[in-house]
Amino acid sequence: KAEEGPGQPSVMKTLFEPVDILQAQHQSARSETWSRRSYNTGVCSMRVDMINAWREEMRDQASVTIASLDNLMVVSTLMLSCGYGFAVEGTFPPKEEEYDYGDLQQRLLVLYSLMASLSLAFPFVCLLMAMLARSEFDVYQYTQMEELQHELRGALQDAVNKTREQAASRGRSPHAGGRMLPAGVVQNGSRA
Repeated sequence: KAEEGPGQPSVMKTLFEPVDILQAQHQSARSETWSRRSYNTGVCSMRVDMINAWREEMRDQASVTIASLDNLMVVSTLMLSCGYGFAVEGTFPPKEEEYDYGDLQQRLLVLYSLMASLSLAFPFVCLLMAMLARSEFDVYQYTQMEELQHELRGALQDAVNKTREQAASRGRSPHAGGRMLPAGVVQNGSRA
């Protein structure tokens, strides 16, 4: 037996040193794999958060727009009812047979009649336009939400595909915890 001195390494230590090096290399590779996965998950999460923030912003803008359109419809309905009330209640001046109107008064009567008719026409047109704008906005909001869902699915699918491609390029299975694929096994688990 060789005696161990203070400057001489032990035989066992020398024998297990390559094993320690291989074990450290394996743990380093595994740590790198999990770091990449964590990074990819973080990037995917960030993209989803950005899309969610955009969706929330769209929802907020939609609620503000819908509220203003609803207020416009209420105001135009009130104006229409007031104009209709003036027309029905008969707030017209006396007939020409009962009163002799001068030239200026005749022009003022024409102006009054014109304004009375417009007080019925404009709120009605405003109400129709507000209803049309509301229906167009609903269609626009529906198409935007469909595009947003499509974009979200695409972002998630891109992240999954990227992870699979990276795992396949390193010969590792993303479903096997980063372990090496057995020889002859392709990505979906079937044998080649």
